[in-house]
Amino acid sequence: NLKFNIKDASSLQAVEKIVKSIDGRSASGLFTYKILNGNSREAVTSGTNLMAVDENGSTSLALTSNLPIKIMYSAVNPKDGLVYLALDYAWTNGTDFQQIIANENCAFYEVNPKNNQYKCVSEGKILQKYDDNYMKMISGNQKPIQFDDNGDVYFLATDFTRNDYGYCSNSAEPKETCETNGGVWKPNYSIVNLNWNPRLYKYKSETSKLEAITQDNVNVEFFATLSTGDVVYQSTATGVWLKKLMMKKADSSRVINLTNGTWGVDFFTIDTKNTVLFGQNDWSGSGEDGIRIVKSGSKGIKKTTLNTSKFGQNKNHTWNNPKPRRIIVADDGKIYGVFEGGHNVYNTTGNHEWKSTLNVYQVLPFNPIPKVQLKLNNNNWWSWMEDTPFQISKGFLYYKETKQDVTVGGESLGSGDFIKVVDLNTRKITTILEPSKAEDIIYEIYKWKLSGDKLYFSALNKINNIVVTATIDTAKVKQGANKSEYLSIKESASAIGAISKIQDIEILKPIEPEIDTASKPSIVDNGISMNPENQYSISIEFSKYMDTDSIIKNLKLKSDDVEEGQNTDGIISYIPIWVYKTLHIIPDLSSGGLGDSESVGLSNGEKYTLEFGSGIKDKYGWDFSIEDNKTVTMSPDKGWYVGASDSVDTNLTNGKVIKFADLKDKTQYAPENYLLNDLNDTKNFRVQFSAKNFEYSLGDIILWDPDKNNSNLLSISVSSSIYISYMDKENDYKWDTKYKNTIANGNWKVYRLDVYKNTVKFSVSKDGVKFDEIISKTDLRLRTATTNYKLLYGAKGKAAMDNLIITTLNDDGNVSSEVGNIINEDFTNFDISDESTNPNFKTIYTSN
Repeated sequence: NLKFNIKDASSLQAVEKIVKSIDGRSASGLFTYKILNGNSREAVTSGTNLMAVDENGSTSLALTSNLPIKIMYSAVNPKDGLVYLALDYAWTNGTDFQQIIANENCAFYEVNPKNNQYKCVSEGKILQKYDDNYMKMISGNQKPIQFDDNGDVYFLATDFTRNDYGYCSNSAEPKETCETNGGVWKPNYSIVNLNWNPRLYKYKSETSKLEAITQDNVNVEFFATLSTGDVVYQSTATGVWLKKLMMKKADSSRVINLTNGTWGVDFFTIDTKNTVLFGQNDWSGSGEDGIRIVKSGSKGIKKTTLNTSKFGQNKNHTWNNPKPRRIIVADDGKIYGVFEGGHNVYNTTGNHEWKSTLNVYQVLPFNPIPKVQLKLNNNNWWSWMEDTPFQISKGFLYYKETKQDVTVGGESLGSGDFIKVVDLNTRKITTILEPSKAEDIIYEIYKWKLSGDKLYFSALNKINNIVVTATIDTAKVKQGANKSEYLSIKESASAIGAISKIQDIEILKPIEPEIDTASKPSIVDNGISMNPENQYSISIEFSKYMDTDSIIKNLKLKSDDVEEGQNTDGIISYIPIWVYKTLHIIPDLSSGGLGDSESVGLSNGEKYTLEFGSGIKDKYGWDFSIEDNKTVTMSPDKGWYVGASDSVDTNLTNGKVIKFADLKDKTQYAPENYLLNDLNDTKNFRVQFSAKNFEYSLGDIILWDPDKNNSNLLSISVSSSIYISYMDKENDYKWDTKYKNTIANGNWKVYRLDVYKNTVKFSVSKDGVKFDEIISKTDLRLRTATTNYKLLYGAKGKAAMDNLIITTLNDDGNVSSEVGNIINEDFTNFDISDESTNPNFKTIYTSN
């Protein structure tokens, strides 16, 4: 007696436990149900865990049956809106969920939400679990039921068999002769053979045709379906521990091995135009092969790697893994990476402890400054995420943060979950659901799902134990709307005696397609990212969805050095990564071209041109044209050079700037120290400069005392945290760390260090006018008038500097009128190769 009731549902939610509907509704009008625990006092003979939620938040059972039935997860086909349900086959709390599977010989159903009609997709098959192991591996949050552009269904399943232990009503007749002799056979089915030996299948709904994509001697662990029908899957052969990532072409012409290692992959996802991105688990920590990239060709594949070493570090008491744990293909056209890391936190007594972090970077277009750094409280990264991986929509990142002890107004409200919203442009963080007074509600968030502009999530109201459904309108968040406009929370169900946690959520409303704007495509303002400090990628953001084939045929990347190009025209091979309207180009100058996994980026100091040929169109046929081709000259590979400022704010920078390309010895963790000025007997001073970091750390400002055993009297390390070490009045070393996400965040800032008498102060300004004091210490060792002090800049990676000012201070911290400025350098007429143009700024002098 299986019946479905999803006709008016806008979402389906699978809860953790089986529930039973109770006649009538609660006083507040909520659907009421009872948790069935399956204990000895209460046999579970029927019920389900699947709830149907309509647009008003009203909840009801999505199906009924005379046997208990539990859904692992659901998925909606974007082509025709049909809903697919995978049944759980486990015994839980003494409840038998296999009986209905055995009776119907089916664990995978297709349901039409227009009329609640259903059919079994394939008899005798159990689907893959949607568990932690699967979710950790699949960065794109795809479920184990997937679809191609034709609406064909792909799933991973293993066979089961059933026996009939029934009996004949007439006598002990066997089934074969029971009815012949006037009896009625009473079936009693049971699953007797269920071994997890999965194969990948393709199903056509219109014809009910089922096709096995993989062989029965191959165990598939996870998979992803490309819109073309090509499939990528990780598998092991029977009796062999070797893990392989394979691609099978849609026409079954060939199966291609994508990996050359033995340990499988760390993460796995696809872009919006069938390019595969994954991280190979090969124990390498360099980041040179951080993201492997595969593009399906007409006969075989093209492949390269994206070097992510620029996102890693082991400096400034900080470590960051250069290989991402997760890749997010976002709807803003960008690709973000989630990197594991940590840093030492020091206190004033010198004691320290290691703090684990999770750093989110914008990998494409290249931006090596963390968008947000999250403290993991020494949990591992996946335990911290739990069931709510990052969601990114319209340039905002959403993540869940759990506090074990929420305290408001001096009262503890227990544990609670909040949603953090990060503006990925400004890095501003907003908190949703955090109580401001003791009577406010706190929530436990179960699951969420991003669909179009809406972020749907389910949670438990921990005051009255009522399950709520909630929606965040991400488009309104981007527009700066108030919380009351973008956040909607509705009580949807009421439990009696217990709460059942929501394990899966699926949105039934289809995403509306983009409409032709009837205008010619263009490149958005500042839409071309050709960064001279980044030789591994180029990004282009178009105003409309493009005809991607016309782009690949007519967009060329050329080198002025013909020998460097891979043919006589100096044309460089590249693999395109498409994320909606944005094209990311991954160039490859390796001798093997795109036929192997080796990759060589653009060369330092060389000039490259993006040449837009005729014939480029958008997906609707509108012609694209651009007045000038775009060129970039890559920066040198090490040391200092003079370049142009990329800011028009004269309070921060003007004209030329001095840039640091990279360390001479990149294997060293220590900075390269460059002399800014011989302070000699200057005891009180201010150093101020504008700067922009192109990597995680900006660098160090060091007051060096060569008369004290070549030691540093003071050192300030600048990144997203400020680390200070100094000699105090007792000649003891002191340490301290201040974290502030907006300090060295890849934008131009003005940094100021004041040293006077026993005081040291470090301040930062984002506009060059108003300064925020970050650190202030009043126990610095006094300087003597006979010491040959030297002021150093400790370079750690790519950075730019302008408007360097060094001036003397009085003992009270005010600017001295007696000596005044020592240096006032704006680099307008600066020649890096000729120290004589400004003898006070000896950039080529180094000291370790």
